Amino acid sequence: MGFYAGSRASAADATAAFTEAFKRGGQDMDAKRYDKAIADYTEAIRLKSDYADAHYNRGNAYYDLQQYAEAIADYSEVIRLKPDYADAYNNRGNAYYGLKQHDKAIADYTAAIMLKPDYAGAFYSRGNAYCDLKQYAKAAVDYSLVILLKPGYARAYYNRGNAYDDLKWYDEAITDYTEAIRLEPDYGAYYSRGNAYYDLKRYDQAIADYTEVIRLRPDYADAYYNRGNAYYGLKQYDKAIADYNEATRLKPDYADALNNRGNAYVDLNQYEKAVADYSEVIRLKPDYAGVYRNRGSAYVGLKQYDKAAADYSEVIRLKPDYSDAYYNRGNAYIGLKQYDRAAADYSEVVRLRPDYADAYYNRGNACYDLKQYDKAVADYSEVIRLRPDYGDAYSNRGLAYNDLKRYDEAIADYTEAIRLKPDYAGAYYNRGLAYDGLKQYGEAIADYTQAIQLEPDYADAYYNRGNVYDGLKQYDKAIADYAQVIRLKPDYASPYYNRGNAYNDLKQQDEAIADYTEAIRLKPDYAGAYYTRGLTYVDLKQYDKAIADYTQVIRLKPDYADAHYNRGNAYDDLEQYDKAIANYTEVIRLKPDYAGAYYNRGNAYVSLKQYDEAIADYSEVIRLKPDYADAYNNRGNACYDLKQYDRAIADYTEAIRLKPDYTDAYDNRAFAYEKVGETAKAKEDRAKAKELK
Repeated sequence: MGFYAGSRASAADATAAFTEAFKRGGQDMDAKRYDKAIADYTEAIRLKSDYADAHYNRGNAYYDLQQYAEAIADYSEVIRLKPDYADAYNNRGNAYYGLKQHDKAIADYTAAIMLKPDYAGAFYSRGNAYCDLKQYAKAAVDYSLVILLKPGYARAYYNRGNAYDDLKWYDEAITDYTEAIRLEPDYGAYYSRGNAYYDLKRYDQAIADYTEVIRLRPDYADAYYNRGNAYYGLKQYDKAIADYNEATRLKPDYADALNNRGNAYVDLNQYEKAVADYSEVIRLKPDYAGVYRNRGSAYVGLKQYDKAAADYSEVIRLKPDYSDAYYNRGNAYIGLKQYDRAAADYSEVVRLRPDYADAYYNRGNACYDLKQYDKAVADYSEVIRLRPDYGDAYSNRGLAYNDLKRYDEAIADYTEAIRLKPDYAGAYYNRGLAYDGLKQYGEAIADYTQAIQLEPDYADAYYNRGNVYDGLKQYDKAIADYAQVIRLKPDYASPYYNRGNAYNDLKQQDEAIADYTEAIRLKPDYAGAYYTRGLTYVDLKQYDKAIADYTQVIRLKPDYADAHYNRGNAYDDLEQYDKAIANYTEVIRLKPDYAGAYYNRGNAYVSLKQYDEAIADYSEVIRLKPDYADAYNNRGNACYDLKQYDRAIADYTEAIRLKPDYTDAYDNRAFAYEKVGETAKAKEDRAKAKELK
């Protein structure tokens, strides 16, 4: 009996100890002393191993310490002991969720719901697990069931709003966030609703929500950031920048805020500030390809194309298949006039994206600038195949055809560009160029005129129409068009030059000189203007001024034979024969077959009575131009002056053969005949000369 009594006392003591340990565990849980609670429940379990609640509570303590594996073991033991214990399935689901084992978590939440169909918490948690698995529709269903069970549960509306947002059902999301705000005003719901409004491009409403978030939580950097994005969407760049500034003040390493502030600076054309922001982002996130792309764009805005190309190259290093990076680098190379490299980049773009019309278009432009017109035509044709309504492609293919002198095809392309875009002044202008190439001047004028009607300030259209009028000898109209060009582009030297030529053709030399002088002022190295002004001074017999102009031409273009030739003529007119001879000699050095230089040098030698040298030059003229009657006549004169009368007669005779009405040659031969005593022939030649006069 004693043994029996002792056993009963021991059991009573054990029960008391268990009860104390279990109670103590509860107190420790309430005080968040989870380690002590675990120790207490472990002692309780030692004393009563099949007590499910002790395992359950210890599992909760492990869960609160994020020791999820230990929690799962305890909840599993609870389920073994009490298979219908819904809370144990729910809590084990929470532990699996903590380990990101979402499928197992969902299975446990489902088991809890099967045991307890109105278990709102299990529906809610399963919805969260579905969200993490991106199964947003299933999540939305679970949150809806929670709302049916607990209509006042704000978090269920909030989370269902998040699921709808991820499904891009923004209107439904906004409705749920609004209800969450009504039930439990909270910055998170305002923030998420703001995001949904932003995604719908309802920027003003988004701004209102972000502003409320900032009121509730003034240190929330993301709210400033997102409000900045909304202002950016409204193109209120200064306000956007102010918000990005605040976001980076609160969070100095906020790369996205710095990046977007850079974007706002770009839109304000404040490229240097943008570059500074993008550079800071790169320091924070060296592998952020997008920011290299953005900085590259800012460098393009600064026309620092080499730096832009370097940034796009870095994008390509980070993302080798990023077609836009090749495309943008190609554009930067165009800015650097490195057309070969640009074409190579555009080729890579079309390899990655065979239907990228703009890449073909830009490669066509690069080939055009390389004067590879056939390749340009092929690329523009591919653009047209991909985008039959791409007017610029027709226009540019027309340019390439124009340079290939395939004018009819060019005209057909410009006509199609005009059909697609009837107010396309550039297409009319280019078609005018093609008609000009075909010498269809009336059509050219009509097209230039139409271009001017569409764009009254189209200087090039006036300029080329002026050129056509000039070619048609309609000098007054040409002058009027060049005057319009000068009005529109006062610093453009060429229209002054061309107007000067038109004045010259009208024999209005003073006006011509004034225009050439202005062309030279605008373009001091304009050799053509000096040259033509020199010719005009010669017409006015202002030889010294002409010589000064030809000298300027020679300074600019030392190998310009005609400038030396005309300067020689001016010196000859001033009877400075030695200088004239020096100039003609330089012409002959530059162009050994320049017959006029030999001829005029021969004349200068005659003026200096250096007849042998003159004869040599006239002989060279005759070698180069055997039918040049004046050369024979003048060589005859030199021979006459050397008293070589028979040679003189022979030359005069050849001059007369080539030019039967050559009065001077008859007169000159008459003198030679007299010198050799053939008076009858002399008399006959004089009679012929008199007859011709």
